[in-house]
Amino acid sequence: MRSLVCAAALVCAALAAPRATACENGVAIEVDPRIDLVMSANAALDKDDPALAAKRALAAFPKLRTAALDAGLRGKAMRAMAVAIVRLDGAVSAGPDFRAVDREANYVWAVRVLRGISIKRATDPSALTDLGEALAARSATRPEARKILELLAQRDLVTNAYGWAALARARIAAGDTAGRADAVARCAKMARTIAVCKVRGDAPDEKPKSS
Repeated sequence: MRSLVCAAALVCAALAAPRATACENGVAIEVDPRIDLVMSANAALDKDDPALAAKRALAAFPKLRTAALDAGLRGKAMRAMAVAIVRLDGAVSAGPDFRAVDREANYVWAVRVLRGISIKRATDPSALTDLGEALAARSATRPEARKILELLAQRDLVTNAYGWAALARARIAAGDTAGRADAVARCAKMARTIAVCKVRGDAPDEKPKSS
């Protein structure tokens, strides 16, 4: 029986951060529990539950606020936390380092993380969609968000409903009402819940009147 347990453990090796322990007829692999936490954080985002995603990401890596961005599991946790913060408009409550009262500081951290990921993965549509979504959340960066998302939209590479909603928000801010309607329609085809696509947006800036 123990040999069967060891054999089964070896099958999981590709999914685990391996730490070997002795076993009678093989090597038992202890699965890093942080893997499940990060996977569940991303699953929570897919289910439109950013608050749970933030808690799971932080449970995996409690020091995310000051962590360095990398391409490994910690980087995936940072991405999940950053996207969760954007979707909560900064009002995330997940431990002492991420408090709802610090929403703007949380948002700034999230944008920095997502921009860093997009730099490392400059040709990855999902990374660019995440960044576009984040930048569209503030009026000052909506023009940049629109540039990013329009390039993706031209190639049908916006990877999720939130990205289309962000493009709708950026378009209406620029006065493109027809473009907003198209983006909302594209959002509705991908969204789990239609609430994601209810974008009012900001009115376009008024041009100064000539004297």
